[in-house]
Amino acid sequence: MAKNKPPSIPIFIDPTSDFGFKKLFGEEANKDLLIDFLNSMLPAHHQIAELNFEKNDHQFDSPEDRRVIFDIYCKAVTGEYFIIEMQKSPQEHIIDRSIFYVSTSVTKQGVKGSEWQYNLKTVYFIGILNFEYDEDIFFWKKRKLLRNFALRDEQGVVVSERLQFKFLQLPFFKKKPHQLRTRFDKWCYFLQNLESLDHIPKILNEPIFMKALSAAQIEKMSPLQYTAYLMSRNAKMDYELAMDYAKKKAAEKGWTEGLEEGIEKGMEKGMELSIEKLLIKNKLTVEEIAETIEVPIEYVLKIKERLAES
Repeated sequence: MAKNKPPSIPIFIDPTSDFGFKKLFGEEANKDLLIDFLNSMLPAHHQIAELNFEKNDHQFDSPEDRRVIFDIYCKAVTGEYFIIEMQKSPQEHIIDRSIFYVSTSVTKQGVKGSEWQYNLKTVYFIGILNFEYDEDIFFWKKRKLLRNFALRDEQGVVVSERLQFKFLQLPFFKKKPHQLRTRFDKWCYFLQNLESLDHIPKILNEPIFMKALSAAQIEKMSPLQYTAYLMSRNAKMDYELAMDYAKKKAAEKGWTEGLEEGIEKGMEKGMELSIEKLLIKNKLTVEEIAETIEVPIEYVLKIKERLAES
């Protein structure tokens, strides 16, 4: 009787995790990867020749105002702004959130003085969704891999190109390697299958993808990077734990009320488990954990004290 094969150790990072996505597309050394990926989705008149990363932390005038942190924020040399977000879990107001994010890049273009005539540059919001958003919002229409939104009138005519929204729904991508035809196809396949690859598909044997594969190798990470990656990867699994908890509560208390309570408590439980794992391994300081997960230091200290008492 044949013995069970041990599970294979991943060679490449998960590009849909926060760390994995920013490592591939948010570093200066990999700027050409981001340009190639964006150009595969952009119209011919907005193709990017060069871009610069902008500060992704936006603080409004008042300290009491909400702070906005983008996954990746950049500007083309021709002036267009790009906000790129990897979203692994559904959100009720994802369209409103994208509008709010885009508004920060619109208002920052304002110039003092009477000479400025509101000649705005285009702002793109590009959301890579690792879930099926159309399932709930556009269920009466044909579901699409890539949805594009712009300002249109009642006849469907575009009245302004200054605000552009693109939502890429990765679960809708079903093509196999032999079916990949366009650059966009190849990037979708890359994002969806990278973590499970044990060899390089012939269709991806091109300089840009070979560089991406090299940047995505887990063995090339420093110990600190690897710890941060595991934390990001665990957060994704914790979300799945949260959803399981949410469904259980929904069944017990009624769908709407139970789902809301379940997600809230499940996500909190998942967050605490991630912090506990990092504290037990003792590879990051309390300050580093708080900064990476974006929670108050006091929250991490509270969990640390609880672990010490147990």
